[in-house]
Amino acid sequence: MLDVARYRGALLGVLVGDVLGVPFEGHRGVVPACELALVLADDATSALCYSDDTAMTMALAESLLRAGGVDEDDLARAFVRHWTSGPERGYSTRTARLLAALDAGIPWSDVAAACPRVPARASN
Repeated sequence: MLDVARYRGALLGVLVGDVLGVPFEGHRGVVPACELALVLADDATSALCYSDDTAMTMALAESLLRAGGVDEDDLARAFVRHWTSGPERGYSTRTARLLAALDAGIPWSDVAAACPRVPARASN
């Protein structure tokens, strides 16, 4: 039996972690406690926003539900919909180029074939 509450909880965890982490994305080293406190302060001057990580997670979840499994065409369209509704969410230049190509009507299989493979990072 599908436990919808667990899936909702997992997606909420992704969203909360992303929203709290966005202000520190790209930061190197330990974040000072005073900076962390600013994110959670009642009088914070900037609204908390989610990034491309949550947008792409939502696109994946929506596509899986809509298609009843992995449907590459539907998933590509879902990624494009979320990207076009919030391109400022921190997509990498490379990802934005790929999504722009999909948005221009190039099939995902052609976009994927033209994308050079990035070697995996060595694990420590």
